[in-house]
This record gives sequence, C-alpha cells and structure tokens, in this order.
Amino acid sequence: MKGYRLNEVFAACPPGFESVLLAEINDLDLPLTKAPKQVIGGVELDCPDRQTWSQVAAETNLWLRSATRVLARLARFPVHHLAQLDKRSRRIDWSEVLPTDCRLKVEASCHRSRIYHSDAAATRVFKAAADGAGAHPGGGTNEDHFKILVRIERDLCTVSVDTSGAPLYQRGAKLETAKAPLRENLAAGLLQLADWHPAAGEALMDPMCGSGTFLLEAVGLACRRAPGAQRHFSFENLKMHDPERFAAQKEKAEDQALSVSPVPISGSDNSGGAVGATQRNLERAGFSKLATVQRLDISEVRPSAATGLMIVNPPYGKRLGRESRDQRQLYGELGQVFREQFAGWRLALLTAHGQLALATGLDFKQVSVAIPHGGLRVKLYRHEP
Repeated sequence: MKGYRLNEVFAACPPGFESVLLAEINDLDLPLTKAPKQVIGGVELDCPDRQTWSQVAAETNLWLRSATRVLARLARFPVHHLAQLDKRSRRIDWSEVLPTDCRLKVEASCHRSRIYHSDAAATRVFKAAADGAGAHPGGGTNEDHFKILVRIERDLCTVSVDTSGAPLYQRGAKLETAKAPLRENLAAGLLQLADWHPAAGEALMDPMCGSGTFLLEAVGLACRRAPGAQRHFSFENLKMHDPERFAAQKEKAEDQALSVSPVPISGSDNSGGAVGATQRNLERAGFSKLATVQRLDISEVRPSAATGLMIVNPPYGKRLGRESRDQRQLYGELGQVFREQFAGWRLALLTAHGQLALATGLDFKQVSVAIPHGGLRVKLYRHEP
C-alpha cells in the first residue's frame, strides 16, 4: 500500500499514565527507527519493517504493565467521503495480516471530519477486509474474532488491528475481586508513580489490600515477572505471528525472573473474605510464597522492614457510599498508625477527595494529576519522611 502503509505500534494507557508507559517502553530497548513518542492516551512506536512490527507488538504485550492494549497500525490516509474510504481501505493488504476465513469486528470513531457516521465507516472497512481476507462477522469473546479499529480525525483515517484481545489488565490470575476493585494496569502505574524501588531495598505494604491487586503487581515488579506470561493474545492468531520467536521471548522472560522477592511484600485487610481472595489470587499467579497477607485491623498493622512504601486504596466518596464521619475516622486512624509505627516509610494514598487525604493529618507534598477510576477522578497523594 504505497504511501499509506504503516509499521507503527501504539500502546494505549489510562490518561495520566503516559509518562509511566514511556519509561516502561524505554526500559525494553526495542528495535525502533526513532525514539518512542509520548502522546495523549499512550505512546507511539515506529518500526523499520513488518517483521520488527510483529516482534515489537509481541514484546510490548508481554511486558507492559500500565498499558491497556497494544494496537498495530496498518495504514493511514486522508478521506473525505465514504466511497473514498472504501477505495483506500481496499488498498490495504488484508491477506498479509489476517488469516483466511477469520472472524472480524470493526469499530470506528469519527471526530471533526466530513465522514461523521461511524457505523457506516466501520461497514465500509469491514467489507474491504472481508473481500481481501475472506473475513466473516465476529462477536462474542475476544478470542472469537479479530478487532480492527478505525479512527477518522480531521479527515485523516488510521486503521489498526488490536493485537491484545482481552485488555492487558486481565493478567489471568486475579479471578476474585473485593468491593471497588482496582485494575491491574492502574495498580502497576500507581506503584511506578509512587517511585517504588524494590531493587533499592524498599519494602511494600498495603494495609487495605482488598483482593490483592497492589500485591500482585508489586511482586511482578520486584521479581521482574512478565505480566502477560500467563495469558493469550490476539496477535498469536495473526498471519504474521512467529510462534517460535514468541516462545523464545517468553523463555527469556522466564529466565530473567527472580524466584525470591528482594524485599518484603505484605498486605492485610480487616475482611476475612478479602484476605482469602487475595491468597487465592496470589496462588493462581504463582506468587503465594512471594508475598504475605493476613487479617488485621488497621490499628494492628506494623512495618515489615526499616524502610518501605505503604500504598493504600481506602474507601472514598461515591465509590462505596457518601463521604461520612466513619470514612474520616478511618483516614485519621490510618494517619495515626503511620506516624506512630512507620517512621522512615513513605505513604502513597489513592483517593477522590482531598479532604479525606487531609483527615490523615499527614503532609502530602506531591499529588498526581487526576486519574479516571470507576467513574471518579482520583489522585495519588504522596507523603515522604
């Protein structure tokens, strides 16, 4: 597709985590033609050819912790009407990417463009792919079909194939959740926003662990475990996928993993059900010996090392009911325990209400940008000793 063909990969992430995702990508040392570019909603990666494009898609799906999904961009071209979209979509070599007779779903979005009917745009691109690769309509679960994403912005159309399938925060281990669960990629991004450094000897504790999302992601970070090692990806069914190369990538990731955490990683909760869910989630991930969890009231929590990071996602606002005196009391008790028992530790607190953070009585010198979570805008408040 001369002039239109792309060898780009786009890693998408929640708003506010673009810099975290960029740092993760830079750590992977990928074979790119130029430095990764941070943009709103993710990071763009430019590959020299289709073989590298496929390799980078696999590597990023396997390793990225804060990403939501990875898209492989197929083509970009200007369009001003549906007939033009149809014609130019047919110039894409669909048979190069999609297996014959595959099931396919096309989703389109149109912004500030002369083509404004997203369903009509999706239909045109689907017909082009169906004719080019013998594709059939797809539906159901992510494993049942490939997904093509079409974005038309200011009359410029970008066509991508979703290489992830199920969102990347679905690692495959956290099958049980507590109330108001935190997505895995959000937890991983928050740990990195909090500048947690297990390699420097900083322990980690979550005194309100719920179903253990922070603990799962902390073990993965500390022990250098690939977050995608236990799941399937959509790119594994693409025509260009190299299973031998991907098997080698996974084997290399396994060889790099640590069998013992370099620092204590612990959690607690006053709910027996939450503690049980955390223990089973850790066991499914293969992390049961790498983190400890017990049933404790917040007043009973004690540090596991001389220095560390306490990270906590307590109840707040509309997430579990209206802000109440009980919530302010809980935050106040958390602050008191932290001041009296955790000298030399840092605290990272996630909440949607600054007033609740102030109820801890702690001095928060660093506050993150607002992050969408569960229909709310939350911030990470950081206290340094």
